[in-house]
Amino acid sequence: MRSAVLACFCFAAALLSAQPSAQPSPTNLVSDSAVELPDAPPVPLKKCGPWSCWDYTKHHRPLEEVVRSRPFWLTVGGDFLISSSDAEISHEGYAHHKCWEGADGLPHYASRSQLYRYQLPENAAVAFASAIWLMAKMPKPALPMYLVWPAIVHGRADADWFQHCW
Repeated sequence: MRSAVLACFCFAAALLSAQPSAQPSPTNLVSDSAVELPDAPPVPLKKCGPWSCWDYTKHHRPLEEVVRSRPFWLTVGGDFLISSSDAEISHEGYAHHKCWEGADGLPHYASRSQLYRYQLPENAAVAFASAIWLMAKMPKPALPMYLVWPAIVHGRADADWFQHCW
């Protein structure tokens, strides 16, 4: 087996040494006529990753502009209306119809301020996500997607109040 491998290497070496060299010899490099060099190959462009070629001035909207924008306030206001309807229906349900609150972290007969404070983390999350969405210049018509989950959750809670307490 070793002799076969050695024979293959020797045969390959003999073939390589028998071929004429494509490299110019040092004696014919200098000549009296001007030699025109080929054009340099183009420099490859740097590949851009998600953050490496980010132009902050083109792909960013300042926070001040976002806070003054109508889509931001429509989204935040929509979430506040959705959550406040749940809070008001809950308060009405146990204030006048003798039902009690079933949400985790709230007493059975919570005050309005407790109900609104309970909704505050959700409202802050929607405002934060909406601001980031608009700062990144994402499409504005997709912004109501942040209202889908609060509408489902609070809509179910409102429906439960109407079915069981009113």
